[in-house]
Amino acid sequence: MRGKFLLVALIFTFSIFMYADFAEAALFDFNTLIAGDLSSQIEAYMEVVYGSNIDVTGGQVYTTQILGPDSYVRNDGTGTEPPLVIKFTATPLTSIQFEAGVFGISYIGNPDFELEVFDSSHNPVNITNGGGAEIPGGTSYVISGNQWWWYTNYQTNMRALSPRLIFSSPVYELRFHNDYATHIGIDNLDVAPVPEPASMLLLGMGILGIFGLRKKM
Repeated sequence: MRGKFLLVALIFTFSIFMYADFAEAALFDFNTLIAGDLSSQIEAYMEVVYGSNIDVTGGQVYTTQILGPDSYVRNDGTGTEPPLVIKFTATPLTSIQFEAGVFGISYIGNPDFELEVFDSSHNPVNITNGGGAEIPGGTSYVISGNQWWWYTNYQTNMRALSPRLIFSSPVYELRFHNDYATHIGIDNLDVAPVPEPASMLLLGMGILGIFGLRKKM
């Protein structure tokens, strides 16, 4: 009899693992968007995929050049344009990986593509390198503090896969910058969210249930 109670408790806990709404990685490929869609359409698409509130500014959908022919999100830079900002306002991130594109040449020598990450209070969050980058020859990247920089060394129409960027604490805001004459784009944005408290509570209830049954037996 004791063994049957323990078996039921184990099955209950396993069911929580399988069917509870644990936050899972999401991939934004932007392929259902069309050329010319603006930040509001990008935001709506991302919220459907992610299942949580997202704010997007500074982006437009393109299908041409190095990240095409599929749809991707581009930020056109002239030195005064705002960056592409994606805020995960309800469910923050633990890591990301994405395809990056650079269109145009940097005449300044600064990073051609720059990502900065922040917490909910706009404090910088440190990044570590999780590996997996695919960077074209003649280019390089640097991770420093809350920034990932990709240098194309004056080469235009370049495409790269970032490394898996792992955050030291939950990230709510991604800021993608261009370098003056450079236009940038992102595609296949792969994000890993922080597990939701409700899911963790369900897991804890299952574990406590096992201990409770064992105590009764």
